[in-house]
Amino acid sequence: MASEGFVRGLSEGDVSDVGTSRPWVRGHALAAACAAACAALWCDPAVLGGAARATTPVGELRACKVSEFDKFADVRAKFSQEVGGGGLPEATLDLSRCDYRGKDLTNKVFSGAIIKGADFSGSKLVNIEMSRTRAQSANFEGVDMRDANAYSTNFNGANLRGVDFENAILTLATFGQDEDGVWADLTGTNFEGALISDSDIRRACPNPTIVGLTKAQLGCR
Repeated sequence: MASEGFVRGLSEGDVSDVGTSRPWVRGHALAAACAAACAALWCDPAVLGGAARATTPVGELRACKVSEFDKFADVRAKFSQEVGGGGLPEATLDLSRCDYRGKDLTNKVFSGAIIKGADFSGSKLVNIEMSRTRAQSANFEGVDMRDANAYSTNFNGANLRGVDFENAILTLATFGQDEDGVWADLTGTNFEGALISDSDIRRACPNPTIVGLTKAQLGCR
């Protein structure tokens, strides 16, 4: 069961396609007392029964250019549903298992792209358009994703440890298990001010990696 905590919640009737809009979402300031209390609750997700994380080995990653994100960027931003659903195959962008570690991808358009198993660890993804992106099993550890529009993005099985989602749009995004049964890792993920509906939170709360301050922000019980 979930309740609105530090995230900006939406009721069932308020959920709409915000994939092409960018409302500014103000987050509540975190109380120092709460942070201190929650800090003591951090624990290893493995203890909670989460499957072991298996990110793509560095040797299996492929070199990809940052400029790939500029291909059909306007089309993918405006028609992410059609691109993501295969309706515009000429605009399909498959960057699966690409190596983007430590890159500055601020303001890039990910929308409708396939980035399964890609590695973005340590990268900067501020203010990116990422609606309806297939990001299963991708590695985003330590990534700055403030103000990102990740509407209806599939993060199942992704490594999201330490990701900063402050003020991001996460309506209809999923944080479940990938096809191998690996949970999205939300250890230390920051959801302060994120736009996410109550129903999305209820779907996310069974994830055993949601602990400590992250759990308090989402209002999971």
